[in-house]
Amino acid sequence: MLIAVGGGSVLDTAKSLMVRTGDGSFEALVDLLSTGKPFVPHRVKLADRGADNRRHGERGHAPWATIWHRAAGKKYSLHLAQTWPEAALVDPALTLSLPAGATLAAGLDALSHALESI
Repeated sequence: MLIAVGGGSVLDTAKSLMVRTGDGSFEALVDLLSTGKPFVPHRVKLADRGADNRRHGERGHAPWATIWHRAAGKKYSLHLAQTWPEAALVDPALTLSLPAGATLAAGLDALSHALESI
Protein backbone atom coordinates (compact mmCIF):
# COMPACT_ATOMS: atom_id res chain seq x y z
CA MET A 1 0.00 0.00 0.00
CA LEU A 2 1.17 3.50 -0.75
CA ILE A 3 0.31 6.25 1.71
CA ALA A 4 0.99 9.90 0.93
CA VAL A 5 0.90 12.60 3.58
CA GLY A 6 1.00 16.16 2.37
CA GLY A 7 -0.18 18.52 -0.29
CA GLY A 8 -0.20 18.78 -4.06
CA SER A 9 3.32 17.74 -5.06
CA VAL A 10 3.44 14.91 -2.54
CA LEU A 11 0.08 13.60 -3.73
CA ASP A 12 1.04 13.91 -7.40
CA THR A 13 4.24 11.97 -6.71
CA ALA A 14 2.26 9.23 -4.96
CA LYS A 15 -0.11 8.97 -7.93
CA SER A 16 2.78 8.67 -10.36
CA LEU A 17 4.41 6.00 -8.18
CA MET A 18 1.24 3.98 -7.91
CA VAL A 19 0.87 3.50 -11.67
CA ARG A 20 4.20 1.89 -12.44
CA THR A 21 5.48 1.32 -15.95
CA GLY A 22 7.13 -1.92 -17.03
CA ASP A 23 10.64 -0.81 -16.07
CA GLY A 24 9.49 1.57 -13.32
CA SER A 25 11.38 4.54 -14.73
CA PHE A 26 10.24 8.15 -14.79
CA GLU A 27 11.22 8.36 -18.46
CA ALA A 28 8.88 5.48 -19.36
CA LEU A 29 6.00 7.22 -17.55
CA VAL A 30 6.72 10.51 -19.33
CA ASP A 31 6.87 8.70 -22.68
CA LEU A 32 3.42 7.21 -22.05
CA LEU A 33 1.99 10.55 -20.90
CA SER A 34 3.45 12.38 -23.90
CA THR A 35 1.29 10.31 -26.26
CA GLY A 36 -1.83 11.84 -24.70
CA LYS A 37 -3.51 8.44 -24.81
CA PRO A 38 -4.80 6.42 -21.86
CA PHE A 39 -2.65 3.47 -20.90
CA VAL A 40 -2.91 0.48 -18.62
CA PRO A 41 -0.35 0.62 -15.83
CA HIS A 42 2.04 -2.30 -15.55
CA ARG A 43 1.42 -2.47 -11.82
CA VAL A 44 -0.97 -0.56 -9.57
CA LYS A 45 -0.52 0.24 -5.90
CA LEU A 46 -3.30 1.49 -3.67
CA ALA A 47 -3.02 4.96 -2.19
CA ASP A 48 -4.56 7.07 0.54
CA ARG A 49 -4.36 10.84 0.16
CA GLY A 50 -5.30 13.86 2.19
CA ALA A 51 -6.01 17.36 0.93
CA ASP A 52 -7.53 16.32 -2.39
CA ASN A 53 -10.73 15.09 -0.84
CA ARG A 54 -12.04 18.54 0.05
CA ARG A 55 -12.11 20.01 -3.41
CA HIS A 56 -12.58 17.54 -6.25
CA GLY A 57 -15.31 15.40 -7.69
CA GLU A 58 -18.41 13.70 -6.45
CA ARG A 59 -16.39 10.97 -4.77
CA GLY A 60 -14.52 13.65 -2.87
CA HIS A 61 -11.13 12.66 -4.24
CA ALA A 62 -9.03 13.83 -7.15
CA PRO A 63 -7.71 11.28 -9.64
CA TRP A 64 -5.48 13.79 -11.44
CA ALA A 65 -1.80 14.41 -11.01
CA THR A 66 0.45 16.97 -12.65
CA ILE A 67 3.75 15.46 -13.71
CA TRP A 68 6.54 17.91 -14.51
CA HIS A 69 9.40 16.89 -16.75
CA ARG A 70 11.56 19.87 -15.85
CA ALA A 71 14.51 18.84 -18.02
CA ALA A 72 12.24 18.97 -21.09
CA GLY A 73 10.25 21.96 -19.81
CA LYS A 74 6.96 20.07 -20.16
CA LYS A 75 3.97 19.40 -17.95
CA TYR A 76 1.73 16.33 -18.26
CA SER A 77 -1.57 15.36 -16.71
CA LEU A 78 -1.92 11.87 -15.28
CA HIS A 79 -5.53 10.73 -15.04
CA LEU A 80 -6.39 7.06 -15.01
CA ALA A 81 -9.11 4.99 -13.42
CA GLN A 82 -6.37 3.54 -11.22
CA THR A 83 -5.47 6.95 -9.77
CA TRP A 84 -8.75 7.39 -7.91
CA PRO A 85 -7.77 7.26 -4.23
CA GLU A 86 -9.26 4.57 -2.09
CA ALA A 87 -9.51 6.88 0.90
CA ALA A 88 -8.57 10.35 2.05
CA LEU A 89 -8.05 11.53 5.58
CA VAL A 90 -8.16 15.19 6.52
CA ASP A 91 -7.21 16.34 9.99
CA PRO A 92 -7.46 20.12 10.37
CA ALA A 93 -5.64 19.85 13.70
CA LEU A 94 -2.45 19.19 11.73
CA THR A 95 -2.52 22.81 10.56
CA LEU A 96 -2.56 24.31 14.06
CA SER A 97 1.23 24.43 14.31
CA LEU A 98 1.74 26.05 10.88
CA PRO A 99 2.95 29.63 10.56
CA ALA A 100 0.19 32.14 9.80
CA GLY A 101 1.44 32.64 6.20
CA ALA A 102 1.18 28.93 5.38
CA THR A 103 -2.28 28.74 6.94
CA LEU A 104 -3.41 31.76 4.92
CA ALA A 105 -1.97 30.32 1.68
CA ALA A 106 -3.72 26.98 2.24
CA GLY A 107 -7.02 28.72 2.98
CA LEU A 108 -6.76 30.91 -0.11
CA ASP A 109 -5.90 27.85 -2.23
CA ALA A 110 -8.99 26.03 -0.96
CA LEU A 111 -11.10 29.13 -1.60
CA SER A 112 -9.79 29.51 -5.15
CA HIS A 113 -10.62 25.87 -5.93
CA ALA A 114 -14.11 26.31 -4.51
CA LEU A 115 -14.70 29.47 -6.55
CA GLU A 116 -13.28 27.79 -9.66
CA SER A 117 -15.81 24.98 -9.35
CA ILE A 118 -18.69 27.47 -9.26
